Amino acid sequence: MTKVTINKPKNNTTHKIGNMYLEKTKEEVYILCSGTTNGMSMISLQDGFRFGESHPVADISAITQEEFDIITEQINDTDDFVLVKTVNINVVD
Repeated sequence: MTKVTINKPKNNTTHKIGNMYLEKTKEEVYILCSGTTNGMSMISLQDGFRFGESHPVADISAITQEEFDIITEQINDTDDFVLVKTVNINVVD
């Protein structure tokens, strides 16, 4: 078995490409990723589906709250998303 741990800095609150979020209502984890050139979307880690259309952002490394709200409102209320700081993945051979 291989164990992979992904840690995000604890003081990081910036929305950016590669961040993972827990959607509290559905208890589903999403990753913020590039859907098109400078267009961001959320992909479910449970089933791999992209939710909604990609939304263009000015800077993929510093997505504004307004841009994040537009991306996530296609799934659910933006307040339901919590930035995930640590992810543990166990790969069973």
